[in-house]
Amino acid sequence: GRGDEQFCQLWVKVMNELCENHVMMREQGLRFVDTVAKLMEHLLQYRDIIHAESQEHRMMCTVNLLEFYSEINRKEMYIRYVNKLCELHLECDNYTEAAYTLKLHSQLLDWSDQALPPLLRSNRYPLCNTHRELKESLYNDMIDYFDKGKMWECALSVCKELVSQYEEETFDYLQLSVLLKRMAKFYDAIVKQLRPEPEYFRVAYYGRGHPAFLQNKVFIYRGKEYERLSDFCSRTLNQLPNVEKMNRLSPPTEEIMESNSQYVQINKVDPVMDERRNRLSGKPITAEAVLRYHRVNDVQ
Repeated sequence: GRGDEQFCQLWVKVMNELCENHVMMREQGLRFVDTVAKLMEHLLQYRDIIHAESQEHRMMCTVNLLEFYSEINRKEMYIRYVNKLCELHLECDNYTEAAYTLKLHSQLLDWSDQALPPLLRSNRYPLCNTHRELKESLYNDMIDYFDKGKMWECALSVCKELVSQYEEETFDYLQLSVLLKRMAKFYDAIVKQLRPEPEYFRVAYYGRGHPAFLQNKVFIYRGKEYERLSDFCSRTLNQLPNVEKMNRLSPPTEEIMESNSQYVQINKVDPVMDERRNRLSGKPITAEAVLRYHRVNDVQ
C-alpha cells in the first residue's frame, strides 16, 4: 500500500535483524537502516501534513525534511525542499522568511565562475550555469523579498556583498550604479517610513494528539504586521479545530502531556535585544527608527 508507521516499524525490525547477523555489513547496515528509518518518519509526517490547512505546520514539516537532507549531505534534495519552503512563505506573504530561505541555497555557492554541478542547480533558475550567476540571481531575489517585507537593513547587508563583487571582482560598474541607487532608497526608507513593531508569541503544543513534530514542544512566533494577541490566537485556533486552549500558563500535568488530545497554550512575550549582536551600544544614534528596528529584530 502507501506505507504507514506500522510498515516502517516492521521494515526496521526485519532489516536490523538481517544486519545484526551479517558479519561484513553489520555496522554499515545498521547505520543505513537508521538513516532510512528517520527518512521514512519525516516523509510520513510530511505526507500527513502537506495538505493540512495550517501553513505554519506545513512549513515546520518542510524544515524538518530539509534539515534531515542537510545532515546526510543530500544537496539536491535539500535544495528541492528549500524551494518548497520558499514557495510556502510566498503564499503567506512572508517575504522576509522567503528571503532567508533562499539564503540557505546561496550559502552552498561560491563567488566563482565554476560550472554548476547538477546537485546545486535549481529549477527556479534554469538559465544559471555558474556559481556566480546563480548566487547573484538568488541575492537579487533576496533583496526584492527583504524590500517587500520592509526589512531594508537585511536588504542592505545583501547589497553590500554584491557591491564588493561588482567593484572588486567583476568591475560591472553599470550594475554597481543601479545597486547603489537602490541602496540609497533603502536608507531613506529606514528613516522616513513608518514600520509597525512586530509582537512575539509563545505557543506550546501539549498532548499526543498533535503531529509528532509538535507534541509537547514550545515555539516562539513572530506576529504578522499589526497582529495582536487576540488576532494571533484566533488565527492559530482556526488552524487547529480539535484543540483545547489552556487558559492558565502553569506547566501541564503528565496526564495532559501523555493524553491523546490536543492542548495549546498561547501568550505574548517581550523581545530582549541581543547585546552580542547590538552594534549600536554606546554610539550616539539620533534616528529613533534605527533604534526601534534593532530593539525588536536583533533579539535573543
